This record gives sequence, C-alpha cells and structure tokens, in this order.
Amino acid sequence: MDRPQRRAAVALGSNLGNRAAHLAFGVERLHQVLSEIVVSQFVETAPEHAVDEPYFLNGAVVGVTCDTPEGLLQALLAIECERGRVRSYQGAPRTLDLDLVLLGDLMVQSAVLQLPHPRF
Repeated sequence: MDRPQRRAAVALGSNLGNRAAHLAFGVERLHQVLSEIVVSQFVETAPEHAVDEPYFLNGAVVGVTCDTPEGLLQALLAIECERGRVRSYQGAPRTLDLDLVLLGDLMVQSAVLQLPHPRF
C-alpha cells in the first residue's frame, strides 16, 4: 500500500563549533530524506533558558515525504547522531538539532513524538 505524500517542516539549530557547517550538513542530509526541499535563511538567536551558553544559528527546511512520523523522526535522530549530537541533559548545547515541527496535518501524541511540535 502506498503511503500519502506529506509536507514536513523541520527546524534546524546549532550552538556548538562551526554552526553554519553543522546546519549545512543537516540540510545536505535532509535532501536524502525529503524531496522538493526549501531552506530558510539562517538566523542567530540567544538561548532561551541559559544565559552563559553560546548563541544558536537556526533555520528551517520544508520538504515532502512518504515516511511515517516515527520513521521520519528516526531519520532526523540518525542525522543528529552522525554530526556528533550528545544529549547529556535537556537543553544541552548541541552540534545539530533537528526538530520535526509539522508533518502535513497529522496530530500525534506519543511518548517519543508530538505533532505539531509543542513549541511550534
């Protein structure tokens, strides 16, 4: 059975090392997961809850996928891992953060995924 195509929105962020290179890596890898990709400009932002942490470079990607929400989440986590993402504590500085914000009009509430993203 063919799965429907859905438009996905993914937020990208980095506040460790060469932030622009980390985001460029994320975008490059997202081309293997999503089709018809559109990439936003990258903007620098202050961390929300920490005063002494490095500033973030953030952006967004929109593209099309036939993947399930869980499958797409696993692909995003694998890309983060490839770029050395370590989750030492919630909100820890990161090389690459990829958040699945939207997947079509799907609404998902599970232990590992919430769509739309809770901070959307």
